[in-house]
Amino acid sequence: MAGILPSTELWGNTLEQTGGMGSKFEAIPGGDSWSKFWNKFDHQFDPTKKPGNPIGEGCSEKKTEEECKENLKSKIKSQLEVHEGRRNDVYLDTAKPRRRTVGIGHNLEADPAYEILGKNKLKEGDKINDQQIEDLFKKDVDKHLADLLKLIPAAELCKLSENRQLVMLDMAFNMGTDKSGLGGFRNTLAALAKGDFEKVANEMKESKWFTDVGKRSKRLVYMMRNDVSFKDALKKYP
Repeated sequence: MAGILPSTELWGNTLEQTGGMGSKFEAIPGGDSWSKFWNKFDHQFDPTKKPGNPIGEGCSEKKTEEECKENLKSKIKSQLEVHEGRRNDVYLDTAKPRRRTVGIGHNLEADPAYEILGKNKLKEGDKINDQQIEDLFKKDVDKHLADLLKLIPAAELCKLSENRQLVMLDMAFNMGTDKSGLGGFRNTLAALAKGDFEKVANEMKESKWFTDVGKRSKRLVYMMRNDVSFKDALKKYP
């Protein structure tokens, strides 16, 4: 599949998966650290910038990493409500095997969320209330953003434009961040670190994921390539 390398070796580091989906990836000694790797490219595409300065415009000097993360979590909701849907009833998704899902794409097979939904196992057709949907979404977006930051350091993610930050979090939410998901997109992540967004978009488009998720992937590729908002992408691919 284009955009994915079979090897776990990445730019002088080996990424070792230490668990299942969303598990921690650790850099094994033998190469540059993530931060050094990313900083190498900070000035490559803009000679006026020194290493350590932003590639994009996602964070102003006054905006902290925490503010960037909170802004991203607040902005991603409306986008994911389009891509995942929002449902109070438990339904079966289109995956094989099909999985019980509820709210804004919450996978009950992976996380029954008893602390939010109660101890009874929900079955297809059961309903939850709006507050439970909100609580599930907060839990999910916190988890997927934390997982994404294991692939892309917060300082580097926040240097991307807001539109491109939203693309990466949407992809993490959609497919997870382990080696079978976004963590397997080695060429894509390498191009992102270099600030080569044209190549990032091309790698996304050439992947199996692109053909699997329909208009969602077209919108995200369009956002990445052109640095446009989700609203504009939705107009392009309604």
